[in-house]
Amino acid sequence: ATMKQEEKRDVVLPRVGSNDITRVACSQGCRWSSVLLSWTPTEEDAKKGSVNVIIRSTDGKGGKAEQSFTIYIHPSNRSPKIKVLKQIKVKEGEVVQSKLEAFDPDGDTLLYVLEDGPTDLTLDEKTGEWRWSPKKWDVGRWRVKVRIEDQKGGVAWGRFGIEVEDANQTPE
Repeated sequence: ATMKQEEKRDVVLPRVGSNDITRVACSQGCRWSSVLLSWTPTEEDAKKGSVNVIIRSTDGKGGKAEQSFTIYIHPSNRSPKIKVLKQIKVKEGEVVQSKLEAFDPDGDTLLYVLEDGPTDLTLDEKTGEWRWSPKKWDVGRWRVKVRIEDQKGGVAWGRFGIEVEDANQTPE
């Protein structure tokens, strides 16, 4: 059997003679109910990659049955993490640039995607580096939303604001 770490599987127990199973012994800390076995892998099980299970049942009348199998465990994929982004101020005509700080706890390669923001803001999908040079018509507040994917189903979102100030304001 193959399963992901967070999955729970039920396994049919071997039957002995009649339908009356009076005693079941199970390795690896399994729980059983009726004729189903339930077990959820731990982090330690996932690190091992597989677990050997032996199920023995007796009917109390001398009948015995045994079933053994290996469960292969695929560690669950954890989502990327992104550092909290702050509000940025820039004057029109200036260049503002930075790099998104993100990492994947599983070491997976990240992909950066601009979901919302100024149309001429550029984001390097491989490095997370972004750049923008707001024009006079960009004066005001902008919200930027980025998606970071690990390409194995893990996703994180980051949001930050850019406030563009008018460069030609009269001093107070």
